[in-house]
Amino acid sequence: MASHRLARTMVRPNYGIVYLRSNLFGPDRYAKGIMASSTKLPFEKDLPTRDRIFKWFGELRRDRRHLRGGFRSVYPVQLRSEAHRQMRLDTGVSVAELGLGTWTRVGDGLWLWELTDAEVTKAKALFERSGLLLAA
Repeated sequence: MASHRLARTMVRPNYGIVYLRSNLFGPDRYAKGIMASSTKLPFEKDLPTRDRIFKWFGELRRDRRHLRGGFRSVYPVQLRSEAHRQMRLDTGVSVAELGLGTWTRVGDGLWLWELTDAEVTKAKALFERSGLLLAA
């Protein structure tokens, strides 16, 4: 029992995403900011996607702005902090005030944010314009 308590205090998630990605494109590598080689697209066509994904690799190793309210991207299900909810768009409205998706408090200043596909698209456009997106 003591080891179980210790494990619970050592692992305190404060950021998370849920995404779907074809096995052809290495979903496990996407999480780390690495794009698996795809034979489905010519390299030149794949390059912009590779660049956006690789930005995340740098974020994880350097700035780590995702822990202070920055968004890698917008996903159908995400674990976000109060800092994420309070980030302001270029219009001055906070992310929490957008009225997009459903926010569920999960404890210790963390929130589960769930969005429909249409809401994901709208939030991505708003965040891109406001400079809140860090990568893809």
